[in-house]
Amino acid sequence: MKPDDGSNAGWPHAEELREQDSKGGFWSNDNKKLLVEFLKFLAVIAVGVYALKNFAADIAIVTNKNFQDLHKAAVAVSVEIKSSANSVADATIYELDGSQDDSRVLIKLKADNPQVVIALGVYAAKMTRQALPEATIIYTSVRYPECENFTSDKKMIGIMASGSEEVLAKLVSSFTAGRTDFASAKKIAVMYSDFLEPSVKPMIEKLKQAGLDPKPMPLSEAPLLELVMQDISNSYQSLLLIPDKTTTNEPSLRFILTRCMEKRVLTFSLDYSLVEKGVLCGVFTKPEECVSYAAVVARNILASGKLPAQNVLTPPKVYTVMNQAASKYMGAAPNLTTDFKIE
Repeated sequence: MKPDDGSNAGWPHAEELREQDSKGGFWSNDNKKLLVEFLKFLAVIAVGVYALKNFAADIAIVTNKNFQDLHKAAVAVSVEIKSSANSVADATIYELDGSQDDSRVLIKLKADNPQVVIALGVYAAKMTRQALPEATIIYTSVRYPECENFTSDKKMIGIMASGSEEVLAKLVSSFTAGRTDFASAKKIAVMYSDFLEPSVKPMIEKLKQAGLDPKPMPLSEAPLLELVMQDISNSYQSLLLIPDKTTTNEPSLRFILTRCMEKRVLTFSLDYSLVEKGVLCGVFTKPEECVSYAAVVARNILASGKLPAQNVLTPPKVYTVMNQAASKYMGAAPNLTTDFKIE
C-alpha cells in the first residue's frame, strides 16, 4: 500500500478507507458511502476557500493622486476598513494620475476584479467603469453626475458632492422671513451654463419640493451674462449660483456679485468655494466625509447583497456657511447661525 502523504489527514475516515482498500473491497456499498462523504468533505473545503478569497480584498478604492485631499481621505478610509472589527472586507487603493501608467493600474484592477469599487472623482469613475463594465461603483466628488451619464447606470451609486436643496431652501427662508411679499420671498433665480441642464433640472425639482419657486436662468455664452443679470436684478431678490465655468470665472463672478449688491439681491450657492469668493451663503458637504460614507455604503452592499433604493445618496451631515462681509454689507440676517462663517 502507498505510504500516507498526509493529504487525507484531516478526514476522519481516511484510515478506515485505506484498510478497506488493502483488503480489496473498495467498491463495496460501505466504501461507496465513504467515498460520497469524502467528496462532500472536499466540497465544503472548496466553498470555504472560495468565500475567503471573495471576502479578502473585495473593496477597491480608485483615486486620483493629483487631488491630494481626496487621496488622503482614501488612505484614511482604507485603514479604517482594514482595522474595523466588524468589517467583512478588505480595501485596496489603486492610484491614477492621468498618465500612461494608468493603463497598468487599470489592468491590475481588472485582474483583481473587486466586487465593489469606490471611485473618487469623475476621471476615476469613468476609468473604473471602462475597466470593470459590470462592477458596482460608488462614486464621490462628482458634482454633476447626470451630465456624465452616471445616473443612468444602475450599478453606479453617487454620494452627493454638492449641498442639499432642502437645507438650502431653509436657509433662503431664514433670510427672507421678514419680507411682506411672501410670493416674492419664495422666488429664486438659478443661474448656470446651459450645458449643465441635465444636472440642474433635478435640482430645480428638489427646490420646488422644498417650497421655493425657482426660475432657471441658463447661459449659453458669457456675453449674455449682462442681459440675464438685468432680468434677475429687476425681478428677483434671491439668486442661486451653480458652480461652472461662468460663475467660477473671476471677472464674471465679480460682475455678478457687484450687480447683486447694488440691487440688494441675496446670493446663495451649493458650494463652499463660492462663499469664500463673496457669495452670501451656501450649503455644502465635506469631501472626506463623503468618502467615509461611500465606505459605509460599500460595506452595506457587501453584507446585504443589495444596492440602495436611490442611486444618489446624501451624506449624513450637510453644512451651512455664511460670508460675514457680504452679510454686513447687505444687512442680511446678522444673527443667523451657520456651521461656518467666513470673515
